[in-house]
Amino acid sequence: VDPDVLIVDEILGVGDAKFQEKCYSKIQSMREAGVCILFVSHSTDVIQRNCESALLLEGGNLVKYGPADAVVATYHDLLYGSHQADSIRDATPEKDTLEKENIESEKQLDKFLANMGEPFYPHFLYYNPNERRLGNGEADIVDFLVTADDNLYFNVLAGYEKLTIYLKVKFYRTVEVPRIGWALTSSEAIVIAGSNTVMKNIPFSTAQGGETWIYAITIEPKLCGGQYFFNFGIGDHDGESWLFLDERRAVAHLSVADSGKASGFFQIPSCFEVVRPPNK
Repeated sequence: VDPDVLIVDEILGVGDAKFQEKCYSKIQSMREAGVCILFVSHSTDVIQRNCESALLLEGGNLVKYGPADAVVATYHDLLYGSHQADSIRDATPEKDTLEKENIESEKQLDKFLANMGEPFYPHFLYYNPNERRLGNGEADIVDFLVTADDNLYFNVLAGYEKLTIYLKVKFYRTVEVPRIGWALTSSEAIVIAGSNTVMKNIPFSTAQGGETWIYAITIEPKLCGGQYFFNFGIGDHDGESWLFLDERRAVAHLSVADSGKASGFFQIPSCFEVVRPPNK
């Protein structure tokens, strides 16, 4: 077709990767030809890649209209409930506040490690109650904590913090070599990083049925601004295939402020230099 106006409403999620690439290539050629395109989607990545301007609706009402990147940021705030103004993202906590938070974090972590009380994770902002869960139930991730530079109380991250994930796992049968894994995903559920004890060749000790073990995972991802989610899993591996005992997907949400220094998912170290200026 050769339209003056093209309306696309959430149809490009179908088809294989090659078909989708063909569609996006056609849309790009239409844009270059001056065709007016109305693109409706919940995929922020698709909106940012294909649209100059965006209009955000909630309940049939206009929330924001403007550059696509700015509207997507507002959409994330509404979707994930962070509602953080730029001034809050840029603010540096007072020294006294940091000290109080660190002391409280240490107390809560001690209680967690001592296996005291009810699950901790529902009380933290990063917990996503819309998580998805699968597994055969032979083990259970009964609790977890996430710390950023050893602090339990965080909202919007700068992106370069050291993250430590504590997983409390209860076993209902003996597992000879428990396998622990994690994955970091985008808002569109695309896995952008991950690892597990099989990949790392780390053989944990045998866990007996009825025992509760606590494991820790430490990563330093150097994230760009955006919205991210963690998947956590406990499984059994026979050398060829996985047996999922418990997997919690999109269970923890991280909101990272845009530093303006990099784009994409990760802040990869880079440098720029003039190798040879023009002769004068």
